[in-house]
Amino acid sequence: MARLTPLLEDILSLNFAIYADNITIWATTGAPGEQEQTLQLVLDAINTYLQTMGRTASAEKTEYVVVLNGPFMKTEAIRNYFPSPWQANGYSGNLPFGF
Repeated sequence: MARLTPLLEDILSLNFAIYADNITIWATTGAPGEQEQTLQLVLDAINTYLQTMGRTASAEKTEYVVVLNGPFMKTEAIRNYFPSPWQANGYSGNLPFGF
């Protein structure tokens, strides 16, 4: 995972934490669409990195949560409105992220 850190550090507007084989990524700046693009870029980079190592991401441990800070929608409504692609479609081996 040490070789993954420089790849993630080059992506603007990204925050991340790596502990052992767990990676947490989040975006806090930009419009929701920009955050989505940033996170998808990161997921693609992580997926490519894992493939070069002969590994895959765990579908059971891969999830996302949308958190809003404002009077828009409550987090529970967001979870219901944006179902997890892994729950809705099953895991296909890639790491889709989308609203």
